[in-house]
Amino acid sequence: MVRAALATAATTLAALALTAAPAQPTSVPAESLEGTWTGTLTQKMTQPFTVTATIRSFNRFTATNPVRYGAPLRCRGHWRYLDRKGDVYRFRETITAGDSDTCKGSGTVSITWKGGDRATYRFTGGGVTSTGPLKRK
Repeated sequence: MVRAALATAATTLAALALTAAPAQPTSVPAESLEGTWTGTLTQKMTQPFTVTATIRSFNRFTATNPVRYGAPLRCRGHWRYLDRKGDVYRFRETITAGDSDTCKGSGTVSITWKGGDRATYRFTGGGVTSTGPLKRK
């Protein structure tokens, strides 16, 4: 009888575990980053410059997130989504055009959503690091 009661209790607990609500994710949903973001970035040996990026795709196989950098860089290109680690979303940046010889190459852009219309930007690639705050338009 004790065995039957224990078996019934174990079955009930297993059923409760299966029907319990799943834990809520702790990271921001990708949709929270969608939109056009602007900011002023800093980078060693360069004057501060502006960035405008439109995040509209989290598809790893297409590069449909255009980006533009203002003076003194004056470059443009696109970002292709790579992955997410917590609240940090990473994109592969490829520069495709611009007004100077510095407009070339690729690197990794990390966007960290800070809530609402705020995020931070970090680029690394080619021995360069750029950082700064972003605000959604």
